[in-house]
Amino acid sequence: MRFTRLTLLAVVASLVVAGCSKGSKNPAAPPPPSTPPTNDSPANAVLLFKWGWEHRDTARQDSVLTDNFKFIAGTPGDTAATVFPGGVDRPTMLAIDQRLFVTGAGALLPHATSIALGLDNTLRVLDNARGLDATVHKDVLTGVSLVVKTNITLPIGGTGSTATFYVVRGDSTTIHGATGLATRWYVEGVFDDTGGAGAIASRVAPAAITGAHALTWADLLAMYR
Repeated sequence: MRFTRLTLLAVVASLVVAGCSKGSKNPAAPPPPSTPPTNDSPANAVLLFKWGWEHRDTARQDSVLTDNFKFIAGTPGDTAATVFPGGVDRPTMLAIDQRLFVTGAGALLPHATSIALGLDNTLRVLDNARGLDATVHKDVLTGVSLVVKTNITLPIGGTGSTATFYVVRGDSTTIHGATGLATRWYVEGVFDDTGGAGAIASRVAPAAITGAHALTWADLLAMYR
């Protein structure tokens, strides 16, 4: 039942986008940079996460995730939260990445041929709001839009869509079982509010993104779980 609902959402979204895109004369988005950023700051850790998604590179994605990484479906009423009640941990996230980026998840869910992860031009870095040491833990807030193309187009996010990336300095976490470097920052969590109605909306100015919320980011992960 859960999968059927998500598949239906995806089909509806693809029909809407396909109908609109045929007559569109908007220029193509520029390709993502070919060289990955160095995760030497909280903002650059998020940009490396973005690079891994846009280049569909599971190994590079893995390089910036902490061992205790969690992706949380944060939008109130997001049905994906029932699929991931405890959040998406690092092994599950990487397995989903592999299916989304490379192998697909069966005949109905082929792998992506392109991914555009739109974030704010200036990422907002704040001391964390979880009571952790603000010297080594930061919150990076941003508006979000995500467009995934397979044999159809899946639009995610829109006006008011946001996410918080929880980042940590390397010497305060573990990466592949070892303590990281103090000169590097890593993503230890993502709070997804691409539905646009969550608690973090008041903490970040949304990106200049228009359009309906066809799916949430967490919905996409649930489809490829």
